[in-house]
Amino acid sequence: MKGSKRSSDNLKNLIYEAIRMRGMRLTPQRIAIVNHIVGNRNHPSADEIFNIIKENYPTISKATIYSTLELLVELGYIDKIVFQDNREARFDGNPEPHAHFICTKCGKIYDFHNLNLTDQINSLEKKGYRVNKTQIYIYGVCPECQEKEKLF
Repeated sequence: MKGSKRSSDNLKNLIYEAIRMRGMRLTPQRIAIVNHIVGNRNHPSADEIFNIIKENYPTISKATIYSTLELLVELGYIDKIVFQDNREARFDGNPEPHAHFICTKCGKIYDFHNLNLTDQINSLEKKGYRVNKTQIYIYGVCPECQEKEKLF
């Protein structure tokens, strides 16, 4: 667990430096956004992040949330998950290669790490390919929603 915390802290420090390098001020609000999203496995929306951050920073604007999230996506520190049906985008604070299962009923997003994506990426790179980003979405119905369907 300590190694995980240390790597999370290192990642946050890299992000703070990247924000400064972009000429943006590293405000307490931006630090709170970074702290909330890095390592977050719940795939929050910008509105969810806004509602959580504004509890401690009531003057924060949605524009600050959106601009910070978009910067983090652009820099490659987080991923933006865009849905087929135009629902509100979600943000993934886990930078490790993994796939997502997206339930088409409830919208919940599940991470899957055991797909050997790292091995596949390494194999591609050894063959001369440059992998910039990996996004795999699997759409279907989660077990909880399937159980609910059986009840009706």
